[in-house]
Amino acid sequence: MRKFESITFCCKVPDLLFLFKQGTCFSRRYLPISTSHIYGLFWLLLLFCISFESVGQDKYLVLDKPGRIKRIRYYTGDEIIFKLKGDKTTYSTLIQAVSDSSIRVRDTDISIKDIRAIIRHSENGFLYQASRILPKAGILYFLADTFNPIFRGEKPHVSRSGVVVGSTLFLGGNALKLFRKRTLKVNNFRTLKILQTF
Repeated sequence: MRKFESITFCCKVPDLLFLFKQGTCFSRRYLPISTSHIYGLFWLLLLFCISFESVGQDKYLVLDKPGRIKRIRYYTGDEIIFKLKGDKTTYSTLIQAVSDSSIRVRDTDISIKDIRAIIRHSENGFLYQASRILPKAGILYFLADTFNPIFRGEKPHVSRSGVVVGSTLFLGGNALKLFRKRTLKVNNFRTLKILQTF
């Protein structure tokens, strides 16, 4: 037996049966523990685990649809673009919270039954890459064409070709973003629902 301060610890692995039969794991001479105390600690620990698990469960919005990507997930903090029934306005905002049947955006609860369509921007393929690269390429071309004379000992000069080519690349890249946009109407084939993480 080992002594820690004034308490003599006597509970070992083979003595677990003794724990439940006698209702003590410590010598009654120093620190008696009844069976009711043990069961009380067990239930307290169980309730703590259940409450901790429930805190870790988060709800999120999903859009189930046919196609290569079957399910689109929206979590709290994600950006969502949508349209409401009877409203032509397109809303682009962040999700503040997700409840059992609604989402909170701009301090307003929106029922998922009132959402008419979800708007997505494709992030794969040629259009996505071109829409990101071309505007930057247009700016770089204009700057290079304007300041390139410095390396020849001349003053910076804005040429017509630099403006035309640079603006064409910049506007063309931004125009491609329109083709990336896809409106997914909520219907029998595309359904919105609230799920919960476990």
